[in-house]
Amino acid sequence: MAKVAVYGSLRKGMGNHSLLSNSTQLGKCVVNIPYKMVDLGAFPALVGAENRDIVIEVYEVTDTTMNSLDRLEGYHGPEKVGNLYERTYIATPYGEAYLYVMEDTEWAYGSPEVRSGDWVQHCVARAI
Repeated sequence: MAKVAVYGSLRKGMGNHSLLSNSTQLGKCVVNIPYKMVDLGAFPALVGAENRDIVIEVYEVTDTTMNSLDRLEGYHGPEKVGNLYERTYIATPYGEAYLYVMEDTEWAYGSPEVRSGDWVQHCVARAI
């Protein structure tokens, strides 16, 4: 079993959360990490920056679920050319967890920042 930290479309109430339906949610928290959240339209990305507070949910997932998440995130493995997102580890109150981040993606850096660090809140505000 692996742990994964999710911050965007995989969070509870969001469009891709069903991929975590057989997973155990360990908790929700705010982490201060060296990434900022940007709005790519239908989903966010975390890109390298000075530390920001980001709202995450942490899940314990099976290998099968992790493979499904990798497909969704365009992750084909370490050192693979063409990954949309890369996997990194972050410390959470629930232990170390995988986190998907965008690296070397110039177009993501030009996208608007989600200053709250909370994708769900941002989507609710955007819908008003």
